[in-house]
Amino acid sequence: MKKIIYALIAVFTLTIVSCEGPQGPAGPQGPQGPAGESTQWKVINLHADASNWERRTDANGYNPFFVATFDVPELDAFIYDSGLVQCYIEYDSGTSYASQQLLPSVRHKEEVVSADEWYLWTETTDFDYMVGNVNIYVTYSDFPTDASIAPGDMDFRLVLMW
Repeated sequence: MKKIIYALIAVFTLTIVSCEGPQGPAGPQGPQGPAGESTQWKVINLHADASNWERRTDANGYNPFFVATFDVPELDAFIYDSGLVQCYIEYDSGTSYASQQLLPSVRHKEEVVSADEWYLWTETTDFDYMVGNVNIYVTYSDFPTDASIAPGDMDFRLVLMW
């Protein structure tokens, strides 16, 4: 019984304390704070034609990969040192089911040649950047040595934030 009485007293006390009276007048305006910084960004669409991909290897001729290089004059020293650069690959660009994926992107692929012959590989797309320049790389897990197996047309969105 004591627990019920204590619970009722607690509820009654909370009800009385939480009641509000009429709203008073607004207080004086506070001092102006320091000027803040705002984030700015720029989105740059990049398109790599099949002919833009250059096949490269390491110094010994191994580990082949493909690279497409883009001049990006907007990517200045300030963004390089203090900003953020993100790159997205855009799949099915220009269609109603287009989608974007942040790089690096890893996709597993398959090509069926016949009922008893097929190829499986992984395509990895990544990027790096420097002041004024972006390189986008495509590497295949089976490291094909034939330069004719270059990536086709690909669309990218580069996002610069500072």
